[in-house]
Amino acid sequence: WKASESDRRALRAYLAQFSVPATPPAVGAEKDASLTNAYNAFTVAWILDHYPPESIQAIKGSFTDATHRVGGKDVSLDDIEKATVVPDVGFRAHAVLVCAARSCPPLAREAYLPDRFAGQSGFAMLRWLARDDLNHFDAAARSAKISPIFRWNAKDFATAKGGLRGVLSLYAPDAARSFVADPGTRIRYKDYEWGLN
Repeated sequence: WKASESDRRALRAYLAQFSVPATPPAVGAEKDASLTNAYNAFTVAWILDHYPPESIQAIKGSFTDATHRVGGKDVSLDDIEKATVVPDVGFRAHAVLVCAARSCPPLAREAYLPDRFAGQSGFAMLRWLARDDLNHFDAAARSAKISPIFRWNAKDFATAKGGLRGVLSLYAPDAARSFVADPGTRIRYKDYEWGLN
C-alpha cells in the first residue's frame, strides 16, 4: 500500500470526504459508523505517512495531536474515540476502533454502515474475543486471560448489563460463556503488544 501511489491517492480522497461539515449533520448510527470508519482510515494513513514505525506509539502525538480534519475541525484520534464514539456506542467502541497494534482487535474487512452498525459492532466483539492470541479462555482451569483494553476501559464495560462478566458471557466463544460469568472464574489480563499488526 505504501508503494502504490494510486492506492495512497484513493485513501487521501476517502479521508477528504470527512473534512467538510455534513449537511444535515450525521446523527445516531450514521455518525457512529462514519466516525469509526474515519478513525480506522486515519490510523492506516497515519502509519503509512510515517512508515515504517516500530509502533503507532513510537510516532509522537499519534492519539493526542489534532492532525485529522473532521466536519471542518481538526481533531485527534482520542477526540474521535473518547468524545464521540465511546459515549454513543459504549463498550462495543473498543472492538471497532483499531489502533494498528498487534494486540488491538482485528480490523474489519468491510466498512461500517449505519443500517448495520449495531450488528457489525456486535460481530466485532465476537471476532475479537474469539482470537485466542488476544483473549484466552480456559474451561478446565475456569479462568480467562483477556486483553488489557478491558482493564484500561473498565468503566465502559462496568456500565453494561452484568458488567465485564456480562459482556464476556455474551461475546466470548461458546465454550467459555457457561463459566466466564461465574464470580469464581479468575480473570487476568494479557500483556499488550504495541508493535504494528
